[in-house]
Amino acid sequence: FLAGFVAGEGSFNVSAKKNKSSRVGLVIDPEFSCTQHVNGVHYLLAIREVLGTGTLRHKAKSLATMVLTVDNRESITKYVLPFVRKYGDFNYCPYLLEQQERFAQIIKLLDGGAHKDEDRLINDVLPVWDKLRKQKGQSNQSFSDLEATQKYVREFSNKKKKR
Repeated sequence: FLAGFVAGEGSFNVSAKKNKSSRVGLVIDPEFSCTQHVNGVHYLLAIREVLGTGTLRHKAKSLATMVLTVDNRESITKYVLPFVRKYGDFNYCPYLLEQQERFAQIIKLLDGGAHKDEDRLINDVLPVWDKLRKQKGQSNQSFSDLEATQKYVREFSNKKKKR
């Protein structure tokens, strides 16, 4: 039941955040989250108990919605992905299967240090990140598209090299 709940209410997200103190000018930040109305918070508590990890809080700007978040990469690798692989039957929904596989691919790339190397970030990480993006064109997004993100990293690295 909980695996189906995660498939319906869960989300695998990877954000790219500008960060001038990082080596390449941005931080790749993976996160698993699951949301539910406060009346169903017991489902989120059950998922947190099964996973053995996660932070439960109110969704921003909504006292009626709760969010369970796992943003620690080690916890994602040790608990979230094995749970989803073992119990989640995403075969009925190719889109969810693709999203979960891309998310796992990003985690593997990050665990291998690809985000610390300009070429690997640009050519390996960012294309997968872009395919994971669900809501493009939002006013609060840092980057409009893959090419703009890749250009930002190149320009940031070039400026850093000139210093």
